[in-house]
Order: sequence, then structure tokens, then C-alpha cells
Amino acid sequence: MRVEALARIGGKGLDIGHVAGGIPEISMDELMGALAGLDRGPELLIRAVVPQQAVHDDLYREAYMLAVSLAVKYGWKPQKGKPILRGMGKIAVDDILYPNHCRTCSGTGLVADEAGNATVECQVCAGTGRKKPKVSFSAAICGIDDTTWRRTWERRCDVVRGEVRDWWNIAERHILKQLS
Repeated sequence: MRVEALARIGGKGLDIGHVAGGIPEISMDELMGALAGLDRGPELLIRAVVPQQAVHDDLYREAYMLAVSLAVKYGWKPQKGKPILRGMGKIAVDDILYPNHCRTCSGTGLVADEAGNATVECQVCAGTGRKKPKVSFSAAICGIDDTTWRRTWERRCDVVRGEVRDWWNIAERHILKQLS
């Protein structure tokens, strides 16, 4: 079950029959019931891709709190008055909600090796299947200059992005388990 599939949920239901072991059609009520017991971050992420659920603000807030907790854990010190952690939370959430697929690997995260015999991790997207936002865009969201973003905050944002991607994976596994 991918973001694109969940985004098609409507009043009638969603066809996820292409998912191995999946349920052919899931109604909105069944999906919402399957979210029971899921941690708040993954739940909000799933609800955010369903058109009838207006939870983006809560999801951005939850991702911001995640960024704050990671900053405390790793000793990151954002500049006062700059929305760095809030911006990193937004970048991480938008990476899931509005994926920008890597053109090199077509969003798979894998490419053929030079000999064409095996697949290897795509170097352009580091195996994620998604392109990172441009440096200037990310820096602007966080209220800092491009150099500061590149030197200090870009790698830290990758940590936040990874945690939010983990929310998606947790939610996906939870839903499939609840519905099987």
C-alpha cells in the first residue's frame, strides 16, 4: 500500500488488491479502524493522505516535536529565532505526502550496475527513490542561508526524514496486520 493508493480512498473504498496478501477493497471505516493502537506520528501520516482527513497541521506539529526531541538527543543547537526544527519537520512530512521521485531510478532506489548484471543502490537519491528538495528551498523553509544548511542542517534533516519515513513503514505494517 503506497501513498498514491491511499490517496485514492473515497466513500466507496480503495482497491489494494495489487498488494501481496492485501484486502481487495478497504472502506474508509475499515481503514480508520485499522489505525487503532498505532502511535500518533504514523497515524497522522496515514490520515494526512486521506482526502477527508484535515490533519496536516497536527502532522507538521508532530514532526516538529520529533525534530525537537532529536535535537535534544543529539545536542543540535538551532539559531534562536530561526524556524530550523519546524522547517525540518515540514520537509520530512512533505517528502512522504508529496514525493519527488528520482528520475535516475524511477523512484525505486535501485539502478543496474555498470555491467548490467545486478541492481545496486541509486547514488543520486541514496536508495530512497526520492530527490531531496533543492538546497535553497530547504534553507529558506528553515530561515537560514544555503551554506549553513549544507554544512550543518542538511544531514540532520536526513535523520528527521528517516524517522518520518519509519512512521510510514510502521503505519503500513500495522494496517496490513490489522486487515489480514
